[in-house]
Amino acid sequence: EKGTARVGSAVEARVDEERRWAIMRNHTATHLLHRALRRHLGEHVHQAGSLVAPDRLRFDFTHDAPLTPEQLRQVTDTVNKAILAHYPVKIAYKPLQEAIDEGATALFGEKYGDIVRTVQLGKTDEFWSYELCGGTHVENTSQIGPFLIVSEGSVAAGVRRIEAVTGFGAEHFAQERLQTLDRIARTLNVPVEAAEQKVQDLKEQLNQIHRELNRLRQQMLSQQAASLVGQAREVNGIKLVATRVDVPDVDSMRRMADDLRSRLGSGFVVLGAIINQRPLILAAATPDVVAQGGHAGEVVKALSPIIGGRGGGRPDMAQGGGRDSDALDKALAAAADAVAAQFA
Repeated sequence: EKGTARVGSAVEARVDEERRWAIMRNHTATHLLHRALRRHLGEHVHQAGSLVAPDRLRFDFTHDAPLTPEQLRQVTDTVNKAILAHYPVKIAYKPLQEAIDEGATALFGEKYGDIVRTVQLGKTDEFWSYELCGGTHVENTSQIGPFLIVSEGSVAAGVRRIEAVTGFGAEHFAQERLQTLDRIARTLNVPVEAAEQKVQDLKEQLNQIHRELNRLRQQMLSQQAASLVGQAREVNGIKLVATRVDVPDVDSMRRMADDLRSRLGSGFVVLGAIINQRPLILAAATPDVVAQGGHAGEVVKALSPIIGGRGGGRPDMAQGGGRDSDALDKALAAAADAVAAQFA
């Protein structure tokens, strides 16, 4: 039905029962979570914000370190034990000071009236949790159902955040995780209980492959450097190797320059490469050349504009990048003039 509400109109308000129950479960769970955190982490823990939605809860709290897996397990177990304990949830209105004197937890910075609403979880003579709160709650903790922490992380300096699910949300989350684990196990062709060890074994094999690849790559770079030394020429009495190289990354390029510089003994090394589809120039000078006034940074500074970029660096090593890959060979050909200009 559609219509216009006017002052004095009779209306009927209806609560979405399923949604309300989900919110109540998550809200009461935040009280249990707050108490469990204080129990396992310390009484310095205080609520710093929260969100209670039908599908999840979010709880921010003061603490200066990430929770360990063991702490997360302890907190989760403590909340679930409180749920299974069938604690009654008691709502009461009383003077603010009376509630505080009884040990009720109040939110820091929150303003309260003379009469406050309190939420008590636990036995009459031994409350498991006791807070000032104006929200909706279940009547008994057993109505919350299972509780699961989904994530824990930092949101600000000294403030952590936990996201969790309860009831059907927790059941669905657990089912999805179990199904994911089952798919992983089937992909690895092992039973579920052996999946973790299989992943660890594969990870170690992959690490070994990477180590072997790095060893072979370094060997190839060293062999390439040895062959390039023979291309050195003299420019105003300074030996120079200026050439294009095929390397996978900048680190490999630096290692090759270091190797070449060492093999050269005295002189300049200027390398060019296409890395991630962009031209890069790297120059290196031996200590004696630097002592004579040689400067790798000035060489790179002179060559980088040719490839449409800029660069510079230290006297002993520098690099620059650009956008024009087609001009890389032209830039390397200009290296001799750039070096000669320093020893004219």
